[in-house]
Amino acid sequence: MKLAPMAMAIILAGILLTFTLTASAHDDSTGRADSNWPMFQHDVRHTGQSPYVGIVSSPLVQWVKQLPGNCGESGKGISQARDGTVYIAACGVLSAVDPVDGAIKWTFSGGGSRSTPVVADDGTIYWGYGDSIVALTAIGEVDWRQTDLSMNYIFASSPALTKDGSIIFSHDGLFSFTQDGSFQWVYPFSWYSHASPAIGADGTIYIGSGDNNFYAFSPDGDRLWQRAIVTYDSSASIGSDGTVYIGTYHAKLYAFQPDGTEQWVFESDETRYFDSAVFAPPAIGQDGTIYFGTHVCCGGVADYAHIYAINPDGSLKWKFPVHRGGNMNPGVVAPLVVDPENHLFACADNGSCYGFAADGTLLWEYCIRPHIYIRTAPYIVADGNMLILGESGILYNLGSATHQAHLPLMLSNSH
Repeated sequence: MKLAPMAMAIILAGILLTFTLTASAHDDSTGRADSNWPMFQHDVRHTGQSPYVGIVSSPLVQWVKQLPGNCGESGKGISQARDGTVYIAACGVLSAVDPVDGAIKWTFSGGGSRSTPVVADDGTIYWGYGDSIVALTAIGEVDWRQTDLSMNYIFASSPALTKDGSIIFSHDGLFSFTQDGSFQWVYPFSWYSHASPAIGADGTIYIGSGDNNFYAFSPDGDRLWQRAIVTYDSSASIGSDGTVYIGTYHAKLYAFQPDGTEQWVFESDETRYFDSAVFAPPAIGQDGTIYFGTHVCCGGVADYAHIYAINPDGSLKWKFPVHRGGNMNPGVVAPLVVDPENHLFACADNGSCYGFAADGTLLWEYCIRPHIYIRTAPYIVADGNMLILGESGILYNLGSATHQAHLPLMLSNSH
């Protein structure tokens, strides 16, 4: 049977569209594995872009779970495997958790860690703790482990996987291992480094260091360039056009071209305070808007910090004040998350979390618990459902509470 030219054109266009969408869904340049959120800030560019729409009306706590461990450090984010299991680092323990009811499937006791694990396509989990990097199977068994990396026993970098499967992280230097645990290379820094590496579409690795430099490396570990900025050990994020964004001490945000050329510097209101900073990598919306929060130390210096939305040209789009609450320091340390409709979600050191519309309208503010720090990124499990990790390893499941009256949840110290 012969097809008319128009019919043939439609069929070919459909085939081309299907191929394009399939290729896009498996584009390694984004670092997105076949799961909801396989690594720190979703992908190797650290965009913080969730595939799910977040809570857009007043939230309500569905359940609360105390995670195990002797609490101290907590990870900066939550990762999820293909089977839906979420992995959460808190209190020196990595827990595999069912996001539906909070049931703990297994735990792995490590040590001091602010690292978010990365989940490979085959289900292997790579996580840093203490002075070690470990590969765990999907049931929590050790596949391999490398120890005594730098004699620094607080591991804060979240590993990233490159296109060729290399594991990249910083720990007083930038390290590269193969997925079977073989050492490849290290570039030592002159001071500590706990930042999480961001990786561009061409494989370039961008990393901030405590030695007050921002670096770019080739996939083979060759230093391409460095810029002397006080990064405060911050992590970078990368826009779809390759622009690299990183926050610094004195609460500034820098934009660099991939070759290291400075595009612009945005000075926040908090720049006037000596001990202020942008700690987390900026989240990047589908429309290119850059979102970040500032933090001010120490008590009594400022009553407010801000959440900012910045246009790609470096101009201010909107800002929102974050009050101190009952804590000494106002502001945001946790990374931000943006959904497909450019709703923004943030949690702060005042014990509250927030939802914003794309134009900066406050959709909701919810006090998870007064007088606590929330320094892990809010995690959208599915449309209208969110996980929040507070200090002391308490995990909260939030859902939409439209047309329901509620009060902020109060927990006793017994939790």
